[in-house]
Amino acid sequence: MKTYPITLEESQQKLIDLLDQNNVIYRIEPVPIITNLNIVKFIIPAKMSKKTTLVLTSGLHGIEGYVGHIMLETFISEKLNQLKETEVIIYHPINPFGMAYYRRVNEENVDLNRNFSTNHFTSSNDDYRKALRFFKTKSYYIPFFSNMRFLMNVIVTLLTTGVSSFKRATLLGQHELEEGIYYQGNQYQKSTEYMIDEIKNLNTDPKPLIWIDLHTGYGPKDEMSMVNSTKEEMTLELCQSSFNYPRITTLDQDDFYQIDGDMIEYIYEKKPENKDLFATCFEFGTKKEGLWQQIQSLKALMFENASYHKPMTRRFKIYAKDLMLAQFRPKDERWLEKAIEDFKRAYDGIAKQKHIT
Repeated sequence: MKTYPITLEESQQKLIDLLDQNNVIYRIEPVPIITNLNIVKFIIPAKMSKKTTLVLTSGLHGIEGYVGHIMLETFISEKLNQLKETEVIIYHPINPFGMAYYRRVNEENVDLNRNFSTNHFTSSNDDYRKALRFFKTKSYYIPFFSNMRFLMNVIVTLLTTGVSSFKRATLLGQHELEEGIYYQGNQYQKSTEYMIDEIKNLNTDPKPLIWIDLHTGYGPKDEMSMVNSTKEEMTLELCQSSFNYPRITTLDQDDFYQIDGDMIEYIYEKKPENKDLFATCFEFGTKKEGLWQQIQSLKALMFENASYHKPMTRRFKIYAKDLMLAQFRPKDERWLEKAIEDFKRAYDGIAKQKHIT
């Protein structure tokens, strides 16, 4: 049974060790983001003449890099040595601060998957503004009373704004609160700037590009959702049949989120007209569907965010971290086994259809 690494450094070293154990020819490029925290770029050249480039990215939402690590281990152990004509590039993690400190956001509290803006950070989240009082960071102390207070605030906000507005407020990027959740920022972050340069270089390569971005948390429990770009030309039905994978959605569908600043959307936005590109997100769901579970997910984010920005009791900090781990790094062995199974099935489907050989 695969086990999670405990730290960012352990994760990066374990991937290096695994590549060595499998006699893989590779090179690494550490990219400093803040002191002692790097994005590590793994470059694995094709064994024969290159026909395709495959990119795997993990940890854009820091803490999600732990599940991402398991999928990268699975790929290296079971899939990598099958490839002869494919160059593989791995970026792990894109958000080293978030992974190191078990946060989704980076060192500036920016949600990096809201930071790849294509409209110069001009988007407005009116629904967030309507619920601003709810989203302002608060101090909490005893978990039981904190839960009661949070639930009462949710009920009041739902009665004030309505369910649809509340859902939009919690999923779109925002500029109102620098210490709030889903903060988009007002400029590109260092990790974002680096990845934008990488995207530009990869998009100018004439070879086909396949990009898989690994995430955790959204979608139904025990299911991995493949989330395609709104700009992907293959229809969902064609993807489902071609990849032999049932749960495929796009960013603009009602059951998922619409955002400015999504990395996969940015890749498509910047691709040359004749570029052969398929980029998608693998989302490993951890919670049951429904409004109540969405509220519980929101609570994990808000409690963790509060415990980072406000003085809290040690008891509450531990409670908030446990909520985040349950949401983004589940310890259930059956969940992890199913996640690995879904990853392999979806990857195999893409590899077959897109001729990753």
